[in-house]
Amino acid sequence: EETLVLHRPIEPEGELVGNSWIEDIADKGPGKPVMIRNRRTLSTLSGLLVAEMTELWVVRGAGGFGGPRDLPGDPLPTVPDRQADCVIDLPTARNQALLYRLSGDRNPLHADPELAKSVGFDGPILHGLSTMGVIGRALTHKCADGDPHQLRSMRQRFTAPVVPGDVIATEIWDEGDGSARFRASVPARGVVVVDCGVATFASA
Repeated sequence: EETLVLHRPIEPEGELVGNSWIEDIADKGPGKPVMIRNRRTLSTLSGLLVAEMTELWVVRGAGGFGGPRDLPGDPLPTVPDRQADCVIDLPTARNQALLYRLSGDRNPLHADPELAKSVGFDGPILHGLSTMGVIGRALTHKCADGDPHQLRSMRQRFTAPVVPGDVIATEIWDEGDGSARFRASVPARGVVVVDCGVATFASA
């Protein structure tokens, strides 16, 4: 899962202070995953909060140390039980994971075919945050007239990886109150890649 909250626009130049800490840990049992909730903040040098991010990490096979089995907090809500107000298809490039590595995330899972196959994938997969960026673009087009400064928050669960070159179809339910619900899939492979999404905007 990934949550992003934007308190003010991020300037194209300048310095920010980042802080990161482990907020919660859950032990699913011996041989099962450990769930880790990590929290990060970005602030200006004067202390103004710019953004907050929360990630849920899954550490496979690391359970069994005896901690609590579940993370605190409410689960993400499911999408509405009705047809989406719109579906926006956006492509990803075959080299998109390689380009995204320029952000500093050099996990070889996104670039090394042999390593990706060794952990169960057919080949390199797209970074989750790159997938989130494509979905954010679709949401901004539908709910904010293309103005990214209107986006205030996004929260979603990643359910399957995107392969570079996939077309991502984002289903959007406009709630009409400055918020939207969303789900994303790759129709060509018949797989939902993001579910239980919630986004908010500065204006309805």
